[in-house]
Amino acid sequence: MKKWMFWIGILIVGVTHLYILFAGLPTSQMITHAIFNLIATALIVFSRE
Repeated sequence: MKKWMFWIGILIVGVTHLYILFAGLPTSQMITHAIFNLIATALIVFSRE
């Protein structure tokens, strides 16, 4: 399960950043982007314990 948590976190970070690069990030989506990255960070951190 921990391995999956790590890779899901990495996938979230990768997808959100690719979205920013190719589609841009309107101001209205900044909070959503931040929340996704916080969730991804939590998954990565908890997968390492």
